[in-house]
Amino acid sequence: MWSTQTGAPIGIPLEGHEGTVTCVSFNPSGQQAVTCSHDKTLKLWDTKTFTQIGDPFIGHSDWVWRVSFSSDGLRIVSGGRDKTVRLWSAQTHQQIGDPFQGHIGEVLWVYESSDGMFVVSIDQDNGNNYLGSSQQSDRLEI
Repeated sequence: MWSTQTGAPIGIPLEGHEGTVTCVSFNPSGQQAVTCSHDKTLKLWDTKTFTQIGDPFIGHSDWVWRVSFSSDGLRIVSGGRDKTVRLWSAQTHQQIGDPFQGHIGEVLWVYESSDGMFVVSIDQDNGNNYLGSSQQSDRLEI
């Protein structure tokens, strides 16, 4: 991590993934960060101590490209090479419901709406966009 004031590195590197880290997202307070990787996992980190919090989030069957915290910091959404979008509990590290499926290409971008009602994802196959309800596995191609 880097200081926005000085541009200097702070703390120690967040080490623990067994593959290339592809994305990082901070929770709203900035006290936690989540990373995703080619090792098919997500990991949660304490940004004060630079240590991993709990066990990895396991469920993707291939590289994970993107990860994002919800605006309340309670959920994490991820998407990856396995063409799925997954919603996770930031507290239990467990997947919430079934994966969102329907993408033809790798999921390159994910984001949960600020009200927590929707997840949007974009895949590699011509940039197909899907808007799914985070309350259920309904999806709409947009």
